[in-house]
Amino acid sequence: MKVSPDAIENLWSRGYGRLGTVLSQRECEAIRSLYAQPEHFRSRIDMARYRFGRGEYQYFNYPLPDPIGPLRRELYCFLAPTARDWMTALSLPKEYPADLATFLDQCHEAGQSRPTPLLLRYQAGDFNCLHQDLYGEMFFPFQVVVGLSRPDEEFTGGEFAIGGTAAASAICRARDSVGTRRGSSHHHAVSPGEGNAGPLPHEFPARSESAVIGGALHAGDYLPRCGVALLQLSGLIA
Repeated sequence: MKVSPDAIENLWSRGYGRLGTVLSQRECEAIRSLYAQPEHFRSRIDMARYRFGRGEYQYFNYPLPDPIGPLRRELYCFLAPTARDWMTALSLPKEYPADLATFLDQCHEAGQSRPTPLLLRYQAGDFNCLHQDLYGEMFFPFQVVVGLSRPDEEFTGGEFAIGGTAAASAICRARDSVGTRRGSSHHHAVSPGEGNAGPLPHEFPARSESAVIGGALHAGDYLPRCGVALLQLSGLIA
């Protein structure tokens, strides 16, 4: 896994950061091919049905196929120290263990036993609304998203936007586009409680009912010949 040297610094200053390339071209193809193999998934979500947007995604089932399982373990170990500091900055200190297996045991003891890595598929015009993607008492404060499709060859347009309101305005008004280059990844903060925005540039978080950190993929101009695939390793890890 090749991690950008400024990945953590950007997370603190912007609320997100590019991690760099974490999957090879061959691995991207292998993960994409799993979408048509239902035995690897525990559920499928039609976003239009639930008014999440338009498009669909599937939650992986255990055992997680390679390379998703090893990648999740490696990313957790890399981000866990920052996660502890992040929650302390929120005045919500949590002790995240150094290894993923121990943290998963804690999740399972709390009754959160379903895996949350998911594979998203977007066709022309599909999108995912800004949302606060967190449920349960046990959580990890960051999500990682990996692009699996080839920009300009398999799709055009689209962006991954980090946004919010109130205390999060320093991020949301800029509506920064993170991009979805194939095999590359970015990580971003998730809200650790209802209306809690997370550390932002030059300020500590303020509580507000309208404050939210979330992600939206605006995919209004994708080429119709091939959908866009994204791998998300969720902040709610179980």
